[in-house]
Amino acid sequence: MTFPTDSLVFLAVNAFVTYLIHLFLRLFFRDGFAGKKAAIFLFALYYAITSAVYLFFPSILLNMTSSLLATFLLTFAYRARLSKRIVVTVLNYATINACEMVVGAAAGLGGVDLFARTHYGDSFCLLAVAVLEFFVIRLIGRFRGIGSDAPLPKSYSVLAVLVPCLSVLFEAVLFTQETVDDFVYALSLLCLVSLNFLVLSLYDSIAKRFREQAEADAARQQAAYYQKQAQLIQQNARELTRFRHDIKNHTIALRELIRTGQTEKATQYIDSFSGLLEPAESDCSTGIVPVDSIVNYKFARAKEAGISVHAEIAVPNPLQIDANDLTAILGNLLDNAVEAAAKAETKSVKLKISYDKGTLLLALSNSYNGDLPRGRATTKPDDKTPHGVGLRSVKAAVDKYNGELKITHTDTEFSVKILLFLPAESTEPRNDNTPAATV
Repeated sequence: MTFPTDSLVFLAVNAFVTYLIHLFLRLFFRDGFAGKKAAIFLFALYYAITSAVYLFFPSILLNMTSSLLATFLLTFAYRARLSKRIVVTVLNYATINACEMVVGAAAGLGGVDLFARTHYGDSFCLLAVAVLEFFVIRLIGRFRGIGSDAPLPKSYSVLAVLVPCLSVLFEAVLFTQETVDDFVYALSLLCLVSLNFLVLSLYDSIAKRFREQAEADAARQQAAYYQKQAQLIQQNARELTRFRHDIKNHTIALRELIRTGQTEKATQYIDSFSGLLEPAESDCSTGIVPVDSIVNYKFARAKEAGISVHAEIAVPNPLQIDANDLTAILGNLLDNAVEAAAKAETKSVKLKISYDKGTLLLALSNSYNGDLPRGRATTKPDDKTPHGVGLRSVKAAVDKYNGELKITHTDTEFSVKILLFLPAESTEPRNDNTPAATV
């Protein structure tokens, strides 16, 4: 390139390419930025790094490497699991390389030395690649499942990374050849592009399937929780109706005891039916149906197993978290806690949830018999036990909110602490209606 005209063209095109990468990443990360200021900083950093490397370190291989690493850095502007960040980075890079190959083939470029210290292409080629990438991104946007946050099996993630990587490698080798027949070159390029679109289509279908399965599982769990909550409400209503029906007779009996001076018997009589004034037992009454229904349902099961339960919850209403994510976190953790505590000599489960300035803290501890099933102390993705599967669902939900998950244990107690960063639309925590106490 000649300076400074072509340099200015590159800087303008690179700004457009940076915007195109934003469009590409937005297809996969549907929840938006983790933080707008951080996102602006990361995109500005991407532009600065790729521009500086291209202009001041004119090495094709160095440009390819810096672009790949800078794109991976951009994924941290969004809420996602590490595996998804890697997959999206590779897919984006493969897409850009495919566009460059198509433009390079049309422009008759070839025999490129990847280790040469020289700028490659010209202003027209740079702009043509950017325009082609724009239309490719619009085409990819037709895949509706690629933005799913449902955790995918490790094998699918490896496949989604391996195939584009091999494609990029083959493209690089093909692009450096000077004596490749035009027909062979075009056919190879067509096969590579088709293969990458096939991988995208497969990823889209699999992600859509797992998302639908996760939503169905969450819906079934929520239905059970809501049914239990409805039963508690109905029980309260029945008790209130019965009390209203009997209150007249109770009043007549009390009046007669007081009239005849039998105050001690009157007091005993009042004590005998005062329990009717108490509502059906509820361990959690925040007014947030998903929280109340899950905690009350799980604690009811715990008490049936002879487990002492303790809840201390202070959260805003509404709570800015998806109901499916809340079900995955609370439901799976409480399931594991109740199951483990039931086998312990001293049976107890303690739950504390608090909220402060957009940060939700969940702490759950339970007694256990010292025998730690595989998967409970770690979140290894290859663990197929129910505990491991449950913790993977919890980890996926935590990663969605850029949160942290910490698991600790002693010989008698197992503890999980979770920190989530939620949109701070409500800042006034609401305490549950019943004071925190061991039930």
